[in-house]
Amino acid sequence: MLSNDGVIFISIDDNEVAQLRKICDEIFGESNFVAQIIWKKKNVVQNDAKFMSTDHEYLLCYAKSADNLKFNLLPRTKEQEERYQNPDNDQRGSWTSVALQAKSGSKTYEVTFTNGVSWKPVEGTYPMLSKESLLTAYDEGRLLFGKDELTFHD
Repeated sequence: MLSNDGVIFISIDDNEVAQLRKICDEIFGESNFVAQIIWKKKNVVQNDAKFMSTDHEYLLCYAKSADNLKFNLLPRTKEQEERYQNPDNDQRGSWTSVALQAKSGSKTYEVTFTNGVSWKPVEGTYPMLSKESLLTAYDEGRLLFGKDELTFHD
């Protein structure tokens, strides 16, 4: 019943979200999974939980065809736009640098670039990019090698 560029959002609590995700993967295909969104459903103090209190539920988002998916993004605010510049006249336009590590993840790795610099995430963090994406960014000249850190030209 979805159009080719359609998406579906399904609200569910913590008890069945894992099972629903498996069912939706079968129906829509794993490649059409868009996001699992958490939304806060309570703003009150409660002490009625058996083990731990939860104040959120989940929205699963799947596309009929992720290849046809296009969200209507909001334009950047003036404040956001001011964070982007183009000091090196990059043909791709304005950019900002971002750290290459993230607070969460599942895999970590170390890489040595052809310029001899080795990099791995700071202990307790994870790479923001997959190893393949990091090497592609290096090949495209999108990594900035500073004195004490490596950042990504986004």
